[in-house]
Amino acid sequence: MGKVLKFESNAGYYYELAAAASDAGDFVSALDLLFTAKRFLDDPLSDDDAELRLEIAEVYARMGLFDESNKYYFRLAADDYCLDEVFYGLIKNYAVTDRPELAAYYLNLGLESGALDTEDGFEAIDLSAAPPAPRLRLDKGNDGGYILDFAKQLLGGRDSGYARQMIETVPKSSPRYLEAVNYLAIIDMSEGDVDAGIVRCDEILRRDKNNVTALCTKILGLDMQNRRDDVKKLLAELDAFDLSSYADRLKTVMCASQVGDSVLTEKHTDAALAQMPYERDLLVLNALSAANNGNRQKAKDVIIRASVIYPEDGAARCFAREIDRLEGRGEFALSLEIPAAAKAEYVEYIEKRYNQSGDAEEFACAVFTDDLLYEAVTWALYGGVLPLSVKVGVLLAKSEIGYYYMREALLDSDFPVVAKKAVFYELLGNAEAVDEGIQIVVGEKFQRFRPSVPAVTDNAAFLSAYKQVYCTLAFIESGFDRKLNIWYKKVAAALLHGGRKRFKPAALAAVIAYKSGINKIFLQDSYCCEVFDCQIKDFMLYLNIIDKKRANSGGKKTTETAKRSE
Repeated sequence: MGKVLKFESNAGYYYELAAAASDAGDFVSALDLLFTAKRFLDDPLSDDDAELRLEIAEVYARMGLFDESNKYYFRLAADDYCLDEVFYGLIKNYAVTDRPELAAYYLNLGLESGALDTEDGFEAIDLSAAPPAPRLRLDKGNDGGYILDFAKQLLGGRDSGYARQMIETVPKSSPRYLEAVNYLAIIDMSEGDVDAGIVRCDEILRRDKNNVTALCTKILGLDMQNRRDDVKKLLAELDAFDLSSYADRLKTVMCASQVGDSVLTEKHTDAALAQMPYERDLLVLNALSAANNGNRQKAKDVIIRASVIYPEDGAARCFAREIDRLEGRGEFALSLEIPAAAKAEYVEYIEKRYNQSGDAEEFACAVFTDDLLYEAVTWALYGGVLPLSVKVGVLLAKSEIGYYYMREALLDSDFPVVAKKAVFYELLGNAEAVDEGIQIVVGEKFQRFRPSVPAVTDNAAFLSAYKQVYCTLAFIESGFDRKLNIWYKKVAAALLHGGRKRFKPAALAAVIAYKSGINKIFLQDSYCCEVFDCQIKDFMLYLNIIDKKRANSGGKKTTETAKRSE
């Protein structure tokens, strides 16, 4: 932070303090001061506010919190502010975290927008070349490492059956064989065969008695069987291991917290935080375990630190409030989920304040003036149950003050995709939002959309169907506007020709998507109906009318998937 900036009001004072703190390496204080400076600005869209956001992004990057840094760069990109520094920051963040394809994406986006210049040494990178297809068979001499990596992705998507088949092909000669056996143990336990999983862990430990991963998996299996004495014994063995590796330390923290051992969780989160002092999950678990161990002041200090680093994290604020209420030892579950009582309190308070509000605008104003409501709403949006996230997100998007807040949520990878889609749909009906362009981040790629609905009808069902298809495609495709508009006009011409006025929007959306064939997920009629939640009979009714009209007019039927290429 070497810039000399002039701010209105007291913001400049706090900015100067933040600059000094950052230069001294006290990044937590720097963030606290920068967020304080933001509160002194009257206009959240001013140049001064944008400068502060740029500084916040840079401080997060210096802390190694690149995802948090990127959030602020995305927000600046949405406002078209300081794009040269924004794209350069994104390129650097993704390069440092070894994600060259995303670094290349923002390099090209910067060059296309004119924010970056080839004269400054930036050159476009060809991203059109398809990556090599994943190999799903063992070649002679291959150790099966790529199979294990692919199977882990499947396991994360809960496709344990296919993951098991793939992992079982990893040969004993592979240097990653023991890792494969551990994943098979996890699959066994997840499918209810805990004994089989424990046997696999014992196989690993016979070959490598210091294998932290296998010991942690075995401990979790024993805990599932409620064998507390055996769990306690093995935790003592785990605690005695050489845990110089940060990865092994994290596994130990995960294991100790899941079985509810506050002493070991505090000890090993202390050690892990010495290596990665700003990690949100480590800070939360450290605070909760410290509270359970009677270290109340330490717990308060740590959770406040987490709240400063992650000011928009409703869960961190909730834990801070719960810990502050303590009079003795805590009895917190060592979980990143907030307590059930706190969840109920949040939901009840959101409902209460909503019922007290006359409309969405009044509710949005309350969110930004009532600290507890803001805390509850941020939890609801990012960590609460999905229906509540959708409901609150759409409600805020309907208001003028909440619109800007939800516009930022669309750029946040932590905001659930289902809720993003619902908010995006709501904003498609906002003329100002559409005119400015609606920005979303999908798969960490920043994209801007300016939909233009063909003026072929003012039928509400058709307009709703168009928005449904558009906001679905926005999350899976790019450059689809022209083709979507063509098929929207064709479907409207066919179905409105007979004088019918009442339609079911979801079925219309499914038909438009199916006929367009823009994305391969729409190639099957049954899947189209599933995506848009409509009845197959309604879908077929509209489809038959369209095909019949085309046939009568000399057109060619296009119900066969393989022939739909228009």
